Amino acid sequence: MAVLQDLPNETLILILRFLSVIDLQSTIRAQRVNRRFRDVIQDAVLHSPLSSRTSHSDDAYGSSGAEINPLLRVKFNGLFNSADCFTAAERARYWVLTLDGDATLPFRRLPWPSRDPFLRPEASWRELSPTFGTSPRTRRLDVVKSFESDTGSPVAYSQVELPDSGLSMGLLYDILLCEEAHYGPDTGSWQLFFGKSLKSFDVLYRWGCFIIDEPGESQLVRETPDAAILFVRGGEGCSKTALDQDQWMPQRLTQSSKPKFLPWQGPLTNPEDTEWFQ
Repeated sequence: MAVLQDLPNETLILILRFLSVIDLQSTIRAQRVNRRFRDVIQDAVLHSPLSSRTSHSDDAYGSSGAEINPLLRVKFNGLFNSADCFTAAERARYWVLTLDGDATLPFRRLPWPSRDPFLRPEASWRELSPTFGTSPRTRRLDVVKSFESDTGSPVAYSQVELPDSGLSMGLLYDILLCEEAHYGPDTGSWQLFFGKSLKSFDVLYRWGCFIIDEPGESQLVRETPDAAILFVRGGEGCSKTALDQDQWMPQRLTQSSKPKFLPWQGPLTNPEDTEWFQ
């Protein structure tokens, strides 16, 4: 009697690709069967020709062709765009979907059936690229922060040091837990734009604000398939208010395990501007 493991790799990959569309979690878990399954599943997942897009918040992720894998967007709802963690009732109630300084809310509302298995350091999801099967791996991540106050809207910039393998879901999760990536109790929202990179630090500094313009017209942003921009908004008056009763809090990273945040790595038109981010 033939069993699944008797199938050639080419046929097994097709089956696993189809399964990943239906149930990504079960597909990833099947890596535990044996080494062959692990290798085949990684090939099927990392090179899966998925290119469909969901209708929700499509414009929020850029138009350069770089896309978040639709399966990961569902499983990690709220990490790519903090506004996606709000319920339908909250969307109808609030005019502005702000975190009100509670930067842990998108983590607490992740649609996971249970947390312990997902939060293991060796969990398989941590190795996945946010754009697997749809676009090149992200090998550059710019973090642009804008803080609104009565005295103005100063901006800040940093670039995350990524490994050669690029941005993974586990690394993204860790980055969003770092105080360097947001404003702590003054955080209002964040949003990831894939397929884009910051074009000019000088223009960002002079403008004092960050704007995503139409493709080809922006003085700040260029289309870069293997890059992404994390745009974070903050402001005075944010207060940490719990919108749900969940008392679980994501574990903070130790200093040794935190990602490294770097200053602007490109050329500067005015060398004196380096004083701004030192």
